[in-house]
Amino acid sequence: SVGAFAQTPIVPTALETGDVVFVKNNFTDSNGGNLTPTYLKAQGDEGIVTIPQAGYKLDTKAKIDSVSWEIEVRENAGGLKDYKFTNVATKVVMAYDAPKTTADFSGWDQITATTDSAKVVTATKENSYWSVDLVSGQTNIYSISYKYHTEAGDSVVAVGAYYYAGVSGYMVRTASVVFNTDMATSLNSLIYSNGVVRVADFGNWQLDKDAVETALTAMYNIPYSELKASRIRSTNIPGLKNFEIIPVTYDAANDVITKVTALTGNETEFMFQPVSQIGLDNPEYYAIDTVRYNIAGVHQNDVYAYGLSTDTIIDGTSSANPRNGLKVFTLMREVGNADSIIFRPASIVKYVATAPYNKVEANPVGTLTPATLGAYTYANGEVVLGQAKLEDTELVSTVFAKNDAANAARVEGILVDYAFEAPVYPEIAAGYYFIQNKAADKANAPEKIFDKYYVYGLCEDGGKGYVAEASADNSYQVWVVSGEKEDLTIKNRNTGEDFTPKALFEVEGQEGVYSTDGLDAWAFEPQEVEDGSVEYFEIDADDIEYKKFALGLVNGIGENIYVTTVADSVLGVKADDASLMLYPEVYSENEYGVNDELKAVSYIFQTKDGKNLGKADGKYVVSKYVPATPLYFKVAGEGEYYVVENVPTGAIAAQLNTEVNYLTTKATDNYLTITAVEGCPGDQDRYTIETPA
Repeated sequence: SVGAFAQTPIVPTALETGDVVFVKNNFTDSNGGNLTPTYLKAQGDEGIVTIPQAGYKLDTKAKIDSVSWEIEVRENAGGLKDYKFTNVATKVVMAYDAPKTTADFSGWDQITATTDSAKVVTATKENSYWSVDLVSGQTNIYSISYKYHTEAGDSVVAVGAYYYAGVSGYMVRTASVVFNTDMATSLNSLIYSNGVVRVADFGNWQLDKDAVETALTAMYNIPYSELKASRIRSTNIPGLKNFEIIPVTYDAANDVITKVTALTGNETEFMFQPVSQIGLDNPEYYAIDTVRYNIAGVHQNDVYAYGLSTDTIIDGTSSANPRNGLKVFTLMREVGNADSIIFRPASIVKYVATAPYNKVEANPVGTLTPATLGAYTYANGEVVLGQAKLEDTELVSTVFAKNDAANAARVEGILVDYAFEAPVYPEIAAGYYFIQNKAADKANAPEKIFDKYYVYGLCEDGGKGYVAEASADNSYQVWVVSGEKEDLTIKNRNTGEDFTPKALFEVEGQEGVYSTDGLDAWAFEPQEVEDGSVEYFEIDADDIEYKKFALGLVNGIGENIYVTTVADSVLGVKADDASLMLYPEVYSENEYGVNDELKAVSYIFQTKDGKNLGKADGKYVVSKYVPATPLYFKVAGEGEYYVVENVPTGAIAAQLNTEVNYLTTKATDNYLTITAVEGCPGDQDRYTIETPA
């Protein structure tokens, strides 16, 4: 029967049903270098393989589970124990067909191709329980094998880690040898007389239970690419409602922080910027206060708690460096707790009881040992701010006893429960909106902004401002919402500039009103808008060939004033003379705004007898001898237009600094010419388009 052997094996008596172990092979073949320390690993449908420990860093629970095996212990017919191994990740059971032939070697460096190697099969009661036997003269080194009966006699199947130079990678092999008086003697036939194990190592497995727990509780720095979101919301820390995680590098020796601009995703040092500070020229960042705290009711000067603020105050005499380190965090996590975040400051505020005063010093640096496993070893006195279990929205604060060499373990403090949650993104449907300011602090809100609409515009102060009434016919005043949740964007319809706050949350009790960190509140009013030309006059392309019109001057020197010839072919204005009929032809279409959904059409003009409307010596003329000048009709009011030679698009700041050539009439001679104006049109001449019956 399986597991019934002649000898009394020395087995790991501490292992019980339900225990989880790493099955590790730590043997190295010194002769050929073909063996290297490995884990026994399940790979789903691909069965069971060995994988080198050095190249398989256990930095995620999924990786740990793939090399973890749950033990089931049973007593066999001989009164001894058998062991069943089930992989935690895949539920694959270590079970093999019995090889029909014994292992055969060619030289010392490989198992011959004729060797019958067993494969992973469906587990049964007969093939999935193994004898675990201590290797003679070793501690915690075992063979994993079983005996089976054939017509040729009793044989032994053992699990080994096999590597052959002609094969890429490692594989698990079983080998069959004739059973001798006991298992150790039987396995010796796989070993040379000089004690050098052949390529397949069948007797050097460790069943490491403690290492599983160590791996699961090991801590790793969280790289920027693994953060679920760069924005986090706190529900009950004053002043820390919403903040953004900013990747940085910190030079502690010179106390210099540098923002990372070319992100790779591997950044592990961060600062926390309040949402209210985003976009400011000189923003503040959250700093860390580590101060004395009452642990379990007993005041201890050398134990540290912490707080977050933007105005850290250091009392008394403090060292100059590294003060900036109070703003720098490393985020860590326990491998077995994917939702945990552990905050580690680059610097701490140390209380000096003998002085007494607080001073800033570098946080002692812990280490990862061994590097391949990732177990985190704390430096004496290192301060770790806490473990935020996001799934429970609870922060368990964690501190260390300062300069306590005998007790460098974590000390759980009694601190206020801090709650964190992922951002709750607004559910604003895609479409067009006005944005109305609904200041959170209405009583103290500036009168000029409360209930006013936030707009862009060339006539606004600096291109941005508030108006009492907004118009959907003015694309500067309309905002386009697209995407959803973290991909939601809010862009100005004219310039395409992004207004999207870094975090936007619905104000409790006010449907459709959203806040950015409680400092501002915005109502989004949906609007119906027209596509295409909004600010510019456009002639229907289907009947443009039948169009003709006269230009009337709205403001200037009197009523019923029209553009016509005033001297030879030179254009100016006259009263009651609408005889100059212009025939348009489309010259260009200029697309702009969000997704280029707006356009401005320019036209060139001729008279009935084929003369072009163009410029000569700075004046407008109608002549066959000048090229036509393209003109746009920019809406100035109901039925009134500015006539311009160019259209500013792009960012509002660029539009404000772009000269626009406006058609104008000189008051002294009535000639039609241009004037160049930056920004707001002001009191430029306006024209009407009058089509005869």
